[in-house]
Amino acid sequence: MLLFLTTLIAAAQGDEVREAEHVRLSETMRRLASRNAWEGVDRSYRQLDGLALVLTYDDHYIGAQAAWALGDAGSTRTRLERALTVEADEGVKQWLAEIHHNYTIVQLSGPGALTSAEVPFAADQRAALAYAEVQLAEESRFNGMLPNGRYTFGEHAFELFPGSPSVIIGKGPGRSRGGGLSVGPLLPAASLGLALTRAGAPAGIVLQPAGFSGPGLRLGIGPEVSLGGALGAKAEVGYHGLLTADSQLHLGYAWLAATWSIAEDGLIVSIGPGLGMGRAKTIGLERTVYEEYCTANPGDLHCGWVDLAALDDMALAAWVRTVGLTAGASRHLRTMGSVRSGVSLLGGLQTDSHRWYPWAELAVTFHGGGDL
Repeated sequence: MLLFLTTLIAAAQGDEVREAEHVRLSETMRRLASRNAWEGVDRSYRQLDGLALVLTYDDHYIGAQAAWALGDAGSTRTRLERALTVEADEGVKQWLAEIHHNYTIVQLSGPGALTSAEVPFAADQRAALAYAEVQLAEESRFNGMLPNGRYTFGEHAFELFPGSPSVIIGKGPGRSRGGGLSVGPLLPAASLGLALTRAGAPAGIVLQPAGFSGPGLRLGIGPEVSLGGALGAKAEVGYHGLLTADSQLHLGYAWLAATWSIAEDGLIVSIGPGLGMGRAKTIGLERTVYEEYCTANPGDLHCGWVDLAALDDMALAAWVRTVGLTAGASRHLRTMGSVRSGVSLLGGLQTDSHRWYPWAELAVTFHGGGDL
């Protein structure tokens, strides 16, 4: 018991000491910021962040101002996001949106100089480029954000643009052991859209429902990752539906795709295989196929007793398993905090070995920006 009480007293005293240090460092940050001594502000913020205490909105905001003045756009973004978790502010949201539109996450390591095809016009972008050059010269690595534009790092050339994936060059964390690709962090993505789907006429002489088509919802979620440069990959699982007065199709699907960022127009194209499994319900047997089937199989129990006129009103249901290819193109339109939104146009062609299922979708997409 005595040991327990002693521990509680020591912990309480430790909290008081940290709180006192919090007050001192916060006041130091404000004083230094009033003199534009941003290196001192940044140093005080890092010390403050190491106290394991909950920081205030002003702490994070002044820390973001210091990082911005020093050209550290990556830390600016992180500190602004932390400020928003304490207090919502439209000015901070707008600042973050501008950073996400004008800057892209990069991770560079190894020997080599960073050069820009064009010197940025904006002062903050010139400061960010100079900050990255200093980090590479002193530590042979840089993990942060660069202004959008064309660059070379050693023998590597790359281009950053609004909505482009993160660029990773060198032997940093996440680099593949094979040496051919630089794998970035997994980032979340989601989509929601309106799909038009058709279940085509059955192929071959089999007893199958007649073809049907209609609108429905398609929604998916999954991770995406940069593989270096313009290449990437994504995996998605979700729901694909069709719903009309007479027909229903409810499929769960999985899609694995390669992605390619087209720098010229900001599009990201994707293509890859997909699987689907679910339940279909419709009304009406394919009469022509039925007649051909019964002509070829007169002894089948399904033949001979059905009124052909009733085939169009027959209710049918079955499990469906499909395989096929999905492709599409997406474009980012807006950034809100760490989430980028845009639109996608997707299409696919699936089959269950009895018929083809072509479909198209117009969707709203959401992509996480990821943390540094």
